[in-house]
Amino acid sequence: GKPAPDIFLRAAELLKADASHSAIFEDAIAGVQAGRAGHFKYVVGVARQGAGDDLRENGANLVIHSFADLQE
Repeated sequence: GKPAPDIFLRAAELLKADASHSAIFEDAIAGVQAGRAGHFKYVVGVARQGAGDDLRENGANLVIHSFADLQE
């Protein structure tokens, strides 16, 4: 369970992806911590409830409030 990165690392393995070249998107602090612990290249915190600062403080490289924030 989170914050252990096992589930994310297993998903990367099944996708034949290297975590150090992959990104994860997570809306929970424990999930962000798991992404950092798994040495993922990029950890994106999704602050749906306005907890952006908490996600950033726990290791998110970027915090968004909606996936629409990623559109150019």
